[in-house]
Amino acid sequence: VSRFQNQNMQWDGNNTLHDNWGNAPTGVQPLNLQVSLKLAADSIRVYPLDAIGAARDSFTIKPESDGRFKVTIDQNELETLWFGIRSFPATVAAPTIEFENLKIYPNPAQTLLNISGDLVDCDITLRNLLGQAIRKYTRVNSSLTVEVTDLTKGLYFVEISDLSGAKRSLRSFIKT
Repeated sequence: VSRFQNQNMQWDGNNTLHDNWGNAPTGVQPLNLQVSLKLAADSIRVYPLDAIGAARDSFTIKPESDGRFKVTIDQNELETLWFGIRSFPATVAAPTIEFENLKIYPNPAQTLLNISGDLVDCDITLRNLLGQAIRKYTRVNSSLTVEVTDLTKGLYFVEISDLSGAKRSLRSFIKT
């Protein structure tokens, strides 16, 4: 069920009546969901969401001994069909130093993306929205021009790190 399909829903605590899916109303019964998640996290927080996506009271779940999170969601008891889940990192990373004078332009980019700044022996990785590396450049000094014509339109990330890992920057750009 999409957020658009959620419009005009009527919830009575036991079931939902949709009056926007064709001519006749459509009923949806609440579920009792049990999910097992394997995440590298100290805890997760489950947020019941109201009809417009705003978070209501949340509850926190700690991992079982095997590192899996056992999540039970009772849509009838919580009186909603929508939930968000957020994980909290297992470790706190040491602070990193950003690169000075870092410039990524033009943004949005259509054909070329320029990356410049105080870069000395840096690794630069372009990542998609899923965090997957789509391009990698090693030992970059001073600046880099990247051809982006073949990328599909959307949001991308530029990750820059020095060889020691002491400096790291993450920026985004839009491919048009």
